[in-house]
Amino acid sequence: MTFTSVPLIQLAGRRERPLAVFRGIAAFGAAAFVARALTTLADDVGFAVPSDGWRALLQLALAASLTFAVLRPALITRAFFVVGAVHLVMTIWARFDDDAVLVLVRVTRRDHWAHPAIAALSFALAGAAGS
Repeated sequence: MTFTSVPLIQLAGRRERPLAVFRGIAAFGAAAFVARALTTLADDVGFAVPSDGWRALLQLALAASLTFAVLRPALITRAFFVVGAVHLVMTIWARFDDDAVLVLVRVTRRDHWAHPAIAALSFALAGAAGS
């Protein structure tokens, strides 16, 4: 075997580095969702319709998705896609109903910029992780 028959990406050891970066980003995202959900729940929010309690549960579910992807790196692209898809749906729904998303999650002013930003970032990460 000659030196040129081995792909350069394997020689440089860069095959593992991007995966570690995406795992780190997913772990940070999961921690951010957990922190946001726990601070919301600490405010003693209820689960009336609409309320922030349902938002906290959704954030915990997204955190679980990202955490599972950190533990099973083959699922990182899918986890980023799920986070992006959920936030895209919330963005579109909030444009039509300014009070609540799916009648459960109350829409705030912050949602009109945060949800599209999170969706765009998540889809970009899904695309980058999948390539």
